[in-house]
Amino acid sequence: EKMGAGFTVLLFHTEVHWILLGKVPNRVIQLREEIALFLEIGCTEKENQLHEKIQDELFVMKVAYLGDLFAEVNSLSLSLQGNLPILHTAHDKMTAFRRKIHLYQRRVQDEDTTIFPEMTNLLDATPDAECHFHEEILNPHSGN
Repeated sequence: EKMGAGFTVLLFHTEVHWILLGKVPNRVIQLREEIALFLEIGCTEKENQLHEKIQDELFVMKVAYLGDLFAEVNSLSLSLQGNLPILHTAHDKMTAFRRKIHLYQRRVQDEDTTIFPEMTNLLDATPDAECHFHEEILNPHSGN
């Protein structure tokens, strides 16, 4: 509360349910300043390494990119759950998801990152990071 964070309870878990795992990267992005403060007083080498990572703009961009991708996979997963999903409907959803992935690949090749909302928000806030992100993340995966 003293830090003005939107979350006031810190829970420690050793495992995260797989469906919630997709939400973890976005939560890390939301809490990166608080995590950095927490790790700043780190006593171990691992905590010091994590502190450096959470303050590295490129690392944070990678986390946002993964968070946006995981959100899409989670959305598909949730849409396939329920009482006896019909095989035909599940097949249609999987086909649509494959098409969406191909669309994402084409947009990434064109350096259009607007399909990744968390990452786009970070890129808008830190324009210097955009060129590094395109060089290190998007270009190796663009099929060039």
